[in-house]
Amino acid sequence: MNDKKLYIIGNGFDLYHKMKTSYSDFNEYIAKNNVELESFFGNYFNFETNKNYLWENFEYDLGTFDWEVFFQDNDNISPLSDNEDLGKYYEVHDDINEQLESITKEISDALYNWISKAEKDYYLQLPKIKLLTISKNDLYLSFNYTDTLNKMYKIPDFNVLHIHKCIKKSPDTLIFGHNQDVELDQDDPEAFAGGLTYAIDSAKLLYSTLKKPTDEIIEDNIDFFDNLSSISEIIVLGHSMNEIDLPYYKKIRGVVDDSTLWRVSYYWPEEENALKQILISIGIEESHIYMFKMQNLSDESI
Repeated sequence: MNDKKLYIIGNGFDLYHKMKTSYSDFNEYIAKNNVELESFFGNYFNFETNKNYLWENFEYDLGTFDWEVFFQDNDNISPLSDNEDLGKYYEVHDDINEQLESITKEISDALYNWISKAEKDYYLQLPKIKLLTISKNDLYLSFNYTDTLNKMYKIPDFNVLHIHKCIKKSPDTLIFGHNQDVELDQDDPEAFAGGLTYAIDSAKLLYSTLKKPTDEIIEDNIDFFDNLSSISEIIVLGHSMNEIDLPYYKKIRGVVDDSTLWRVSYYWPEEENALKQILISIGIEESHIYMFKMQNLSDESI
């Protein structure tokens, strides 16, 4: 093992730098710039909101998609007799599929346009903040779509893996989503017996399309993860370790040595113990976990 470090970068890192990249900011952006998408979210999703009625956990709440209501709103066929008109149900299926492809692209485009605007506005104003003490020579796993590491800290691109892509490099392929499963009847030959089932499954597809494929993402980046075996220290900056992204932490835990130190930043007092317990739950010894405030990163005592 050497003294190389891995930094895990979450949205709290950008928020520390006073970028407007919270889900509440995204909610405000959608409300001002895409009324139709906001209406779609309001009709078919159940987003938790803060005291200002703005979204708090956009990705997780994508798993609340109500495909049944969506199907009912798009099923323009009257109840049929035992002799189903399969052709009509295929038409419903095709219509729903076309809508869902459009919606998926619209959500992705909205994310890209919002982050692009947030970055542009930020660098036009560039508020004064205390830069953190981080190394250009260490490795970085970023969950953010922004390029803050390179622009603010000159971290070379070859040391950074944007696990969910970055607007600078991959504007058309930003990765987002929930972690819930939905059962498609077409996977069951006995259940998949009629046109109605076929049409209903099409409505469920958005639910599965909006699921983040963490296993595939890990496999696509397996060289990065497998090369972490010599990491002696992991520093988590502004990431909530939510259950959607927990598979990445489990993969890292399985690669690094038991003696690896985990230094984790927290913002709210209640986060300190919660984040520590998450790490303990994936097999990290409590004695190897150190909690700190991000603004104290340059403090040698953390």
